Amino acid sequence: EAALRKVQTHVEDALAKGARLVAGGEAKGLFFAPTVLLDVKPESLLFREEEAVRWANGFPVGLAAYVFTRDLSRAFRAAEALAYGIVGVNDGVPSTPQAPFGGVKRSGLGREGGKWGLLEYLEVKYVSLGL
Repeated sequence: EAALRKVQTHVEDALAKGARLVAGGEAKGLFFAPTVLLDVKPESLLFREEEAVRWANGFPVGLAAYVFTRDLSRAFRAAEALAYGIVGVNDGVPSTPQAPFGGVKRSGLGREGGKWGLLEYLEVKYVSLGL
């Protein structure tokens, strides 16, 4: 019942914020008909849950992103999918001196902090010696 209420709430919220119902949208017992909505606004609950990663990755910068959830599986999926150098999961301040700090895209290249920051200043050389 809680899942059905959640789906109903998300659909009603999207419709209230300007989405158009194309098909479905009805509950019968504990079944919610497959539903198609158009023009779902970014501020709607449905958009936030279904499109958040794609929307976030659409920005030209990628220093840090944040995910707040109780669902560990969702946390790992989101962290893997986000194109950001730092992802804080249930952590608004994920930076520490021991961790790599740096972004992707227009937020820069390379890392500072921890062993990863030190590696940015090294030139690796491979020497093969046959004796």
